[in-house]
Amino acid sequence: MLHSIGTLFRRHYYQAMRIWHQSFTDLDEFPLYRNTLAAHAAKVMGDRVEVTVHGLLPGTYPKGVAPMDVNSVGAMRLLGETQVCEAALAAQNAGYDAVGRMFFRYGVACCSLAGRHPDCQPQ
Repeated sequence: MLHSIGTLFRRHYYQAMRIWHQSFTDLDEFPLYRNTLAAHAAKVMGDRVEVTVHGLLPGTYPKGVAPMDVNSVGAMRLLGETQVCEAALAAQNAGYDAVGRMFFRYGVACCSLAGRHPDCQPQ
């Protein structure tokens, strides 16, 4: 079972934690969204936890096409899923404690967190 970000934060109050947030969209195309994610993370986590926001590779989605339109087709969604897996490996290699990802399922916002930190491991 993965712990919530709040639980991780409380347990490591005095220990700096680095979280790589991976978006499922090209954030270069949506700078306001990127800035909103970063500002929200800073507000919620404060200066004791570093949250770095990352997106999919520029050009992943065709110009003028909404990411949700592409991701509604399973085979097309694999393009993003592959990049998310590669990003998780990059985060691990860069020494991040956890990788977080927010997504929408059936119109509901969900969040997942996994990492190499002991509190991110299944119990």
